[in-house]
Amino acid sequence: MEFEKMRIESIELLCLMEKELPTSFFNVQEHLLIHLVDEIAVVGVLSSRWMFFFERYMKVLKGFVRQKARLEGSMVEGWLVYESLCYTTEYLSIIDLMAPRIWTDKDNKKIFGKVQKAREVTKIEM
Repeated sequence: MEFEKMRIESIELLCLMEKELPTSFFNVQEHLLIHLVDEIAVVGVLSSRWMFFFERYMKVLKGFVRQKARLEGSMVEGWLVYESLCYTTEYLSIIDLMAPRIWTDKDNKKIFGKVQKAREVTKIEM
Protein backbone atom coordinates (compact mmCIF):
# COMPACT_ATOMS: atom_id res chain seq x y z
CA MET A 1 0.00 0.00 0.00
CA GLU A 2 2.87 2.35 0.73
CA PHE A 3 4.27 1.88 -2.78
CA GLU A 4 0.93 2.68 -4.35
CA LYS A 5 0.81 5.91 -2.35
CA MET A 6 4.36 6.77 -3.48
CA ARG A 7 3.41 6.06 -7.09
CA ILE A 8 0.40 8.36 -6.94
CA GLU A 9 2.46 11.10 -5.29
CA SER A 10 5.15 10.82 -7.96
CA ILE A 11 2.52 11.14 -10.72
CA GLU A 12 0.99 14.18 -9.00
CA LEU A 13 4.42 15.73 -8.57
CA LEU A 14 5.15 15.23 -12.26
CA CYS A 15 1.83 16.86 -13.19
CA LEU A 16 2.59 19.87 -10.96
CA MET A 17 6.01 20.19 -12.55
CA GLU A 18 4.43 20.12 -16.01
CA LYS A 19 2.19 23.01 -15.00
CA GLU A 20 5.02 25.23 -13.77
CA LEU A 21 7.97 24.35 -16.02
CA PRO A 22 8.32 24.66 -19.80
CA THR A 23 8.01 21.49 -21.89
CA SER A 24 11.63 21.77 -23.04
CA PHE A 25 12.66 20.95 -19.45
CA PHE A 26 11.22 17.42 -19.59
CA ASN A 27 12.94 14.39 -21.02
CA VAL A 28 12.98 10.68 -20.21
CA GLN A 29 14.56 11.16 -16.78
CA GLU A 30 11.54 12.91 -15.31
CA HIS A 31 9.21 10.22 -16.64
CA LEU A 32 11.50 7.54 -15.20
CA LEU A 33 10.48 8.57 -11.68
CA ILE A 34 7.07 6.92 -12.14
CA HIS A 35 8.62 3.62 -13.23
CA LEU A 36 11.26 3.58 -10.51
CA VAL A 37 8.56 3.39 -7.85
CA ASP A 38 7.11 0.31 -9.61
CA GLU A 39 10.57 -1.23 -9.87
CA ILE A 40 11.27 -0.73 -6.17
CA ALA A 41 7.93 -2.35 -5.35
CA VAL A 42 8.80 -5.39 -7.46
CA VAL A 43 12.51 -6.00 -6.80
CA GLY A 44 13.25 -4.09 -3.62
CA VAL A 45 15.40 -1.13 -2.82
CA LEU A 46 18.84 -2.77 -2.80
CA SER A 47 18.64 -4.59 -6.11
CA SER A 48 17.27 -1.55 -7.93
CA ARG A 49 20.59 0.26 -7.52
CA TRP A 50 23.14 -2.48 -6.88
CA MET A 51 25.67 -2.62 -9.74
CA PHE A 52 28.11 -5.13 -8.25
CA PHE A 53 27.85 -7.79 -10.96
CA PHE A 54 28.11 -5.30 -13.82
CA GLU A 55 31.12 -3.58 -12.24
CA ARG A 56 32.83 -6.90 -11.61
CA TYR A 57 32.30 -7.96 -15.23
CA MET A 58 33.66 -4.62 -16.46
CA LYS A 59 36.78 -5.18 -14.35
CA VAL A 60 37.31 -8.50 -16.14
CA LEU A 61 36.89 -6.83 -19.53
CA LYS A 62 39.24 -3.99 -18.61
CA GLY A 63 41.85 -6.60 -17.74
CA PHE A 64 41.85 -7.71 -21.39
CA VAL A 65 42.93 -4.26 -22.63
CA ARG A 66 46.36 -4.36 -24.23
CA GLN A 67 46.14 -1.42 -26.61
CA LYS A 68 44.97 1.79 -24.97
CA ALA A 69 44.22 3.50 -28.29
CA ARG A 70 41.55 0.93 -29.22
CA LEU A 71 39.91 -0.15 -25.97
CA GLU A 72 36.80 -1.86 -27.33
CA GLY A 73 38.64 -3.89 -29.96
CA SER A 74 41.24 -4.93 -27.43
CA MET A 75 38.53 -6.06 -25.01
CA VAL A 76 36.79 -8.06 -27.73
CA GLU A 77 40.04 -9.69 -28.81
CA GLY A 78 40.93 -10.59 -25.23
CA TRP A 79 37.48 -12.03 -24.57
CA LEU A 80 37.66 -14.05 -27.79
CA VAL A 81 41.02 -15.53 -26.79
CA TYR A 82 39.68 -16.30 -23.30
CA GLU A 83 36.57 -18.03 -24.66
CA SER A 84 38.62 -19.96 -27.23
CA LEU A 85 41.00 -21.20 -24.54
CA CYS A 86 38.10 -22.24 -22.29
CA TYR A 87 36.45 -24.13 -25.15
CA THR A 88 39.73 -25.77 -26.19
CA THR A 89 40.57 -26.95 -22.67
CA GLU A 90 37.07 -28.39 -22.30
CA TYR A 91 37.45 -30.18 -25.63
CA LEU A 92 40.92 -31.50 -24.83
CA SER A 93 39.79 -32.89 -21.49
CA ILE A 94 37.27 -35.24 -23.17
CA ILE A 95 39.58 -36.64 -25.90
CA ASP A 96 40.27 -40.35 -25.65
CA LEU A 97 44.02 -40.81 -26.00
CA MET A 98 43.66 -44.45 -27.07
CA ALA A 99 41.28 -43.67 -29.95
CA PRO A 100 42.54 -44.31 -33.50
CA ARG A 101 44.21 -41.26 -35.05
CA ILE A 102 44.05 -39.94 -38.59
CA TRP A 103 47.65 -38.75 -38.43
CA THR A 104 50.30 -40.92 -36.80
CA ASP A 105 54.00 -40.67 -36.00
CA LYS A 106 54.70 -43.17 -38.77
CA ASP A 107 53.23 -40.70 -41.29
CA ASN A 108 55.42 -37.92 -39.87
CA LYS A 109 58.61 -39.90 -40.62
CA LYS A 110 57.55 -40.37 -44.24
CA ILE A 111 57.08 -36.65 -44.72
CA PHE A 112 59.99 -35.26 -42.75
CA GLY A 113 62.51 -38.07 -43.24
CA LYS A 114 64.77 -39.62 -40.63
CA VAL A 115 65.47 -37.83 -37.43
CA GLN A 116 69.19 -37.22 -37.30
CA LYS A 117 71.10 -37.42 -34.06
CA ALA A 118 73.57 -34.74 -33.09
CA ARG A 119 77.25 -35.60 -33.39
CA GLU A 120 79.28 -35.82 -30.26
CA VAL A 121 82.02 -33.26 -30.03
CA THR A 122 84.90 -34.49 -27.95
CA LYS A 123 87.57 -31.92 -28.47
CA ILE A 124 87.54 -28.46 -29.93
CA GLU A 125 90.70 -27.68 -31.82
CA MET A 126 91.86 -24.17 -32.43
